[in-house]
This record gives sequence, structure tokens and C-alpha cells, in this order.
Amino acid sequence: MKIIFVIPNLSAGGAERVISILANSFVERSIDVNVLLLKSRDISYTISEKVNVFVPPWAALMVAFPLAEMFTSIRFP
Repeated sequence: MKIIFVIPNLSAGGAERVISILANSFVERSIDVNVLLLKSRDISYTISEKVNVFVPPWAALMVAFPLAEMFTSIRFP
């Protein structure tokens, strides 16, 4: 089984802590875990070396052009 977590970063926060706990727990059960960080490689919690952490090359652009702002500007009828 493979799992991917997608989150802006792993800096201090509740969701970030939960992802670090789950990722570490899953890799100890021999589950392939990937974490995709959309904004930065800020990591405040211990992550096992078995967890693959990816930061795409365009992550720096996400800081300048947040997706949240794009989605909040969309108006649906």
C-alpha cells in the first residue's frame, strides 16, 4: 500500500503533528509513505528517514500565489 499526504509544510501545528505521527506509524508497518510539501520544507516534528518528503521546485511560487486566494475569488452561481 502507498500513502501520500499533501500539506503546505510541517511547521508547528495540529494537522502537521498528526501527519508526522501517522507517517511514522505507517512506515513502521512497512507502508510506503510520501509527504508532499507545497510551500516549504519547514519541518517542526520528527519524521522517520523511511518517509519520503518531497518539495516540488515550484513550491516557492506557492508562497507568492496561494491557491486559497484563487479559490476564494471564484464565484459560483
